[in-house]
This record gives sequence, C-alpha cells and structure tokens, in this order.
Amino acid sequence: MPALAAVLALLAADDFHVSPGGDDARAGTSPAAAWSTLARANAAALRPGDRLLLEGGKAFEGTIELEAADAGTAEKPVTIGSYGSGRAVVRA
Repeated sequence: MPALAAVLALLAADDFHVSPGGDDARAGTSPAAAWSTLARANAAALRPGDRLLLEGGKAFEGTIELEAADAGTAEKPVTIGSYGSGRAVVRA
C-alpha cells in the first residue's frame, strides 16, 4: 500500500490562492488560507497539474514568474486563472 500512496501523491494536483486580503504565512491552498502577494506565489514550487488562482476582481502588483520546473507537463500543465467573481488583473 505505501507504493500506491506515493503514486497517488504524485498524481495529485493542488490549487494555490492569492488574495490582497491574504497572508503570505498561510498555506495558500484555499481562499480562506490565501497568500497575499505574487512574490509568495513565485516562491512556490508548482507541480504538474497545479493551479495558481488569483482573486477575481482584484489587482495584483508585480509579475508572475514561472521557471522550467514550474511549467508542468503537456498532459498536466500548470495553469493560472481567477477564482471568485470577475477576472484578476496583474499590474506588471
């Protein structure tokens, strides 16, 4: 069973949330535990299938920087989007 658990962990993808009302000390794994800055999101090690979600209707200063290791795969790309109402805006 331990081998199966390891395989399932590799297949699992996570959602990470960013909100101006968040806190970079939080886990980022839900709207209630959202990070507050793009700098914190940039520091995260994203895995294939992960999603980086910015709070809709809000503006974020800075840039989103993905390194080769953060890109995911053709079958399981890392995606960036919005959650909640409206689109998020990145002011680079």
